[in-house]
Amino acid sequence: MIMESFGLEKYIEEHLNSARNHLQIFKYKGLGDKTEETLGFKPHIDRQFLTILCQNDVVDGLEIKTKNGEEWIKARPSQDTSFLVIAGASLHLLLNGGVFPPLHQVVITGKKDRYVACLFSPPREGLIINAPEEVVDDEHPRLYKPFDFEAYVKFSNRTNTNTKGRDLSSLKSYCAL
Repeated sequence: MIMESFGLEKYIEEHLNSARNHLQIFKYKGLGDKTEETLGFKPHIDRQFLTILCQNDVVDGLEIKTKNGEEWIKARPSQDTSFLVIAGASLHLLLNGGVFPPLHQVVITGKKDRYVACLFSPPREGLIINAPEEVVDDEHPRLYKPFDFEAYVKFSNRTNTNTKGRDLSSLKSYCAL
């Protein structure tokens, strides 16, 4: 759907074959008798194409920083099963900045344990990602050099920032033009 919305239908099959899927289950222990909220996962952007999250009940925890960086917004699950889709750095680069990979964190605030199923879609090993010409023009000049995901992960793990290299500045340092 994302590729179609950018007029990239001819790349859909190639894109579907370019990602591998990785399912991971997380458990964040509730506060129990404590009253002070704690950080469950430090602020970061996801590095892969997409992350799809499904969490239990109405247990809060995920917070997303506004694009202007001024405040954190709680991503509240609905009463029914809900999914949250988060764009990652790889999709941001592929679409030449057309989607924004949000900085997000997990904050434990309640007494109940929080369970989250995460489907990650990182690029296949050895894949070089480059924005197609269809998303590059005079109004939207190319933002990034061709991108090697594995090399970027290694680079961002070494980058020394308050998010340990897991923010947009790390991507820009790695391959911005």
